[in-house]
Amino acid sequence: MDPLILGLMVAVATIVVLFSGISVAIGLLLVAAGFLLAFDGMRSVALMPEIFFGGLDNFALLSIPMFIIMGASIASTRAGADLYEALDRWLTRVPGGLVISNLGACALFAAMSGSSPATCAAIGKMGIPEMRKRGYPDGVAAGSIAAGGTLGILIPPSVTMIVYGIATDTSIGRLFLAGVIPGVLLVVLFMLWSLYDTWRNGSEEVLRKSLKRKAETEAREAAAEAKRARVRQDQCDETTRQIHFLRDEMETVGERAEELLGKLINLNCATSSAELVWIR
Repeated sequence: MDPLILGLMVAVATIVVLFSGISVAIGLLLVAAGFLLAFDGMRSVALMPEIFFGGLDNFALLSIPMFIIMGASIASTRAGADLYEALDRWLTRVPGGLVISNLGACALFAAMSGSSPATCAAIGKMGIPEMRKRGYPDGVAAGSIAAGGTLGILIPPSVTMIVYGIATDTSIGRLFLAGVIPGVLLVVLFMLWSLYDTWRNGSEEVLRKSLKRKAETEAREAAAEAKRARVRQDQCDETTRQIHFLRDEMETVGERAEELLGKLINLNCATSSAELVWIR
């Protein structure tokens, strides 16, 4: 059979199986095993374990779960949030600065995790709510995260490049080097387009409103902190007054006790030692 027709049949069968809702791993296994049995007969059953083990017997595959674990660990910490907040503060006064912050954070996180889903999950859970809160359209918020997420498979290290290098017997290091310039170029183009689109659509008004809301929030926080400081100072003053009052009362009680003790001594009254100790 013509290899082109055979490849087309495999592609169609794979798409049909995947659209059936079955697990991806099981679906690919069924397609591969079915075509092996159809074109090579039952004797191919004995070769399946060897083929399966040969596909996994590659030390480079060990890096894939390591990258996944690293991306998950970074996503579950404050690293992504701190990275996003730092870029947001640097680019606050740039038109569309929040969109550029999303793209920059996605690029840096992609370089750490090598996974597009991890990049979208880590930056999207902070970036999209923040952009919606500041008045950016939903399409811009979701689009910036979706565009930035694609950088995970291009900027090295990339899990997809590792799989491609193993499947095609290509140097993974050379694939990583080949992805540096396109990845950086794509980030710069995304940022430039975001800047142009913000200027074209007049979204600098959104920025001004965002800055105004930020200034109002900071003013409210400063007023609340000043009020808390006044309350603490009032409490301190009241406590000090109570201490002074108690000190004066204790001095008065002490003087009165000394007078009573002198009177008892002068009158030669019969007083128990316990009472004398209490008076003293």
